Amino acid sequence: MTDGSYRAAPFAPSREQFDAIVNHLRSAEAGELKHGEVEEYLGSAGREMLRRLFQDHLDLRRARETRQESVDGQDGISRTHARERKRDLVTVFGAVEVRRLAYSAPEVGSLCPRDVELNLPPERHSDGLRRKFAEESARGSFEEAQKAVERATGVAVPKRQAEQLARRASLDFDTFYA
Repeated sequence: MTDGSYRAAPFAPSREQFDAIVNHLRSAEAGELKHGEVEEYLGSAGREMLRRLFQDHLDLRRARETRQESVDGQDGISRTHARERKRDLVTVFGAVEVRRLAYSAPEVGSLCPRDVELNLPPERHSDGLRRKFAEESARGSFEEAQKAVERATGVAVPKRQAEQLARRASLDFDTFYA
């Protein structure tokens, strides 16, 4: 969706998902479901709606982002060339795409002010997902944590990454609470 069309119909994908859920629940087919089946459907379809809400929110922030003349790095170098960049972020609701402006200059790394504003982690897994892995791995093994997080969120993370997420979250624990 382009920035202009997004401004004309913000949150349209989320609304479409909500309408699809309501229409399904109104259907004769859903009228035959047991409560556990409705609960399972709502868990999955509702999580997708929340993922779309998160994506729509990020898209709105990108649509509102204004280009700056330049962005100065800690290295003292001004970055004046701006272009849109994308990165994936895996959240407790599923994967979303963060689009934002990246500022660059010759022979230095790019800077994305929106990354700082959103407090994005260096890896692709959100703080919420890291926190869930830390909580679950404190209760048992990494493998059990991996399964528990997937059951709760629908997000599958390979075992090695799950271990790394839990370790990073535990390192951040003292800083977070300070």
